[in-house]
Amino acid sequence: MKKILIVVCAALLVGVSAKGQDAASVAMDFSAVQRSPKALGMGGTDAFDAVSSRLVSGKKLFAEAGFASWKASSPSTDLNFDFFSAIGGKVGISAFFSSDKGEAYEDFTSLGISAGEFTPKDLRIGLGLAYNLGPVAIGVTGRYLSRSLAEDAKYGAFSAEVLASAKLLDDALSLSGGVTGLGGKVKSQSGDAYPLPTALMASADYRLDFGLDFAAQLDYFFSGGGLRAGLGAQYSFKDIAFARLGYSYGGKTFLPSYVSAGLGARVAGIGLDAAMLFGGDVPGTFMIGLNYGF
Repeated sequence: MKKILIVVCAALLVGVSAKGQDAASVAMDFSAVQRSPKALGMGGTDAFDAVSSRLVSGKKLFAEAGFASWKASSPSTDLNFDFFSAIGGKVGISAFFSSDKGEAYEDFTSLGISAGEFTPKDLRIGLGLAYNLGPVAIGVTGRYLSRSLAEDAKYGAFSAEVLASAKLLDDALSLSGGVTGLGGKVKSQSGDAYPLPTALMASADYRLDFGLDFAAQLDYFFSGGGLRAGLGAQYSFKDIAFARLGYSYGGKTFLPSYVSAGLGARVAGIGLDAAMLFGGDVPGTFMIGLNYGF
């Protein structure tokens, strides 16, 4: 029984993908999952949530609380909190927290005696800092990651990202690029070591005058050489109502493929955004968030 539990925990540690064994094996896979309903509704194009991107966008304050229900091979419910503040237009700070809970299961001791139910949990805490150099901002974000799979199978790790963001063409074009998920390997109970989901990221967002916004993002993961691509579009009606569509291609990575759609509304700085996934590997997944910003 103990050996079986170790094998199961090792499999969960590196991520159980809905696509099966073709997905690259990485530790703390949840750290690369999109946490914004706007990003999810636009095919997972979340570069605009980076501290450097928010700083060059001219945002002064943004705060969001969100909930998600992931319908995957390992379903989970997630609570997410996100905060950003600009200081004097030159410095940006961000903080975020997410807590994910999986389905409870019956745990057993090494003697095969039931130890009651255990609920797997993932935790992500991050702090970011960016500095505006003019048209370009450089941001560094650090994360603490924690995964609890059983009473005697708990893991922790630190990761970081370094991104640069810029606004061009009279602020119509936004570009971001850099490295995400930097960190050391994580050992499972069996002694095997698995890398964090380190990736090269590049994104572009172009806004037209009549309310249309197009976004594209590529993430190249070093583990397994997998490429994820996201495409999204948003239509804004007087910056009050928003409609979004997107597609995310997971390829051979651990991330799922899906078609997404989202809606949003914003009045007096208060916004409500929601997204739903269709088809692909995670149909029925939804995310909703309440935010405030200016």
